Amino acid sequence: MRGLDGYGNMALHRGDNSVVQWLHVSKYPPGLSYVTLELGICFLCLAVLFALSERFPPRRNHLFLVLGQTPMFFYQLHFPLLVRGTQLLGVEGKLGLGATFLAAACVVLVLYPACRVYRGYKATHKQGFAQYI
Repeated sequence: MRGLDGYGNMALHRGDNSVVQWLHVSKYPPGLSYVTLELGICFLCLAVLFALSERFPPRRNHLFLVLGQTPMFFYQLHFPLLVRGTQLLGVEGKLGLGATFLAAACVVLVLYPACRVYRGYKATHKQGFAQYI
């Protein structure tokens, strides 16, 4: 699609054949070129991660494995924890990107043990609401 420089890229025509021009795609509204580029990048990253996991299998309690097996549980707890933490510390909207990354890392460290416990609960209670969270 990008090679034809026509349909699917919302009038963002290539100026030359440089890599930057090939990657310059219309995000809003999402054109066909944008969707295929993003999906292609995601598939390549996924293939690399699968190859790495086959070569170096993760340990039972590896951080990414635990968070990947309890995604909705983590998702439902992380946002209220971040918001309430910034309100209690009085820094809501006052700190920069570095503080945001530090806060996110702290939330992961705080929720990791809870996710491990919940993963065990999910394993023992396969029926019921636990299978959905």
